[in-house]
Amino acid sequence: MNLLIDQPSIASKKIDLTIIVVAYNVIDLVDKCLLHIKESKDTLNKEIIFVDNGSTDGTVDLIKEKYPDVNLIESPTNLGFIAANNLAFKSTTGTNILMLNSDAFIGENTIGILTNFLENTEKCGVVGPRTKNGNGKYLPSARYFPTPWRVFLTKMGLAHRNSIWKDINCMRQSHEEVKECDWVSGCCLLIRKSLIDEMGFFLRPELFMYNDDNDLCLRVKKLGWKVYFHPETVTHLAGATNKKISVAQNDSERIDRLRIESEYIYFRKNYGVACVLIHYCFTMLFDTIQVLKRFILFKKNISIKKYINHMLFSTELLWETSFGDKSIH
Repeated sequence: MNLLIDQPSIASKKIDLTIIVVAYNVIDLVDKCLLHIKESKDTLNKEIIFVDNGSTDGTVDLIKEKYPDVNLIESPTNLGFIAANNLAFKSTTGTNILMLNSDAFIGENTIGILTNFLENTEKCGVVGPRTKNGNGKYLPSARYFPTPWRVFLTKMGLAHRNSIWKDINCMRQSHEEVKECDWVSGCCLLIRKSLIDEMGFFLRPELFMYNDDNDLCLRVKKLGWKVYFHPETVTHLAGATNKKISVAQNDSERIDRLRIESEYIYFRKNYGVACVLIHYCFTMLFDTIQVLKRFILFKKNISIKKYINHMLFSTELLWETSFGDKSIH
């Protein structure tokens, strides 16, 4: 595979921040994302690295014509979110790294606020902002690490405030103030580059997409550093690229398969094979409950079939990934 890398000349002075953006066939979002970066009022010396994942909608031409200062990396195929970010990381020179989704739009003061917080807060290794969707509704931002039990609670909608019944999303707590948390969304995540260098790799390469951000934050915490949520607000359209992939490939199950694969890998790499098996059992329990509920309530057969199929390919992926030990995408 041949990669085309267009790197504009950069001033010899120190780069304070590297911003990584990855996209696939979302030219309108890329334009808006980069425009918001361009309008930032911060005074940092920045570099932007954009990885195009084989787009065919004119994204590359847009970058070359409208954003000539952006370091452009062209991939002839869709590498996936994680691999593309890892590819971009190889070219980074900034003291800090901002991972920014193409469907995430920062405010004019976001970069300055987050960078100032990261550099002036003791043992802060990662910081992420509060996020809202295009309709102004706040999205999960300060979150708890996934466990099989928490994933089950999140799916069932059974979360409460007490420690046993807390789900992943942590939306029942105030998002109006700075606080330490388990992990923040990778749609806009600022991290010290020195920590990535110490860990030896950026995003876990076995993953295609999903669970990259919580995995990264978990590894940062294992080094003795902290992860913080900041109430500075960023708009995130949440899943725009995933919808493009699903529609383009006419395969509604592909995204679910990638999500399941990533969960198995995340649990195996961080907690061991027993955790993978527990997660699988909870997945089977959830799907069984949904099938029984729809059968009892005489719901449409197609809805029942959806959960049965989910059980089948969850089982297939458990074996194909060797219980989360390897990727298959």
